[in-house]
Amino acid sequence: MTKFTFDKDYGDFIYNLLRLCEKQNFELNESKDALNTAKFCTTFFLSVILRAQDRMRLPPFLKLLKSIFRKSDKLCKWFLKCFCDNKIIKEFLITCTIQDMKYFVVGLIKIALK
Repeated sequence: MTKFTFDKDYGDFIYNLLRLCEKQNFELNESKDALNTAKFCTTFFLSVILRAQDRMRLPPFLKLLKSIFRKSDKLCKWFLKCFCDNKIIKEFLITCTIQDMKYFVVGLIKIALK
């Protein structure tokens, strides 16, 4: 990853994309574009926001993701399918060195299972 991936402006841009997904929640289960955007933003959260030193962006991003997960069965199914991979489970739930990563990831998994 480059330093630009962790850039605050880029993170804000991704957050705003996610907000657009939430505002158009009816499309998440119908539109491939909206669903793919939500998948990308979820991946960004897991790959960057959870690992970033700036922890101030984490709570609003997580809150927004949880809201979208509650509205999109397709996004939840995709997320749970990702966590069927042993490498993903190991990275996020077993060997992760970031203390609260497990807590936040398990929270998303619980919502996706409902």
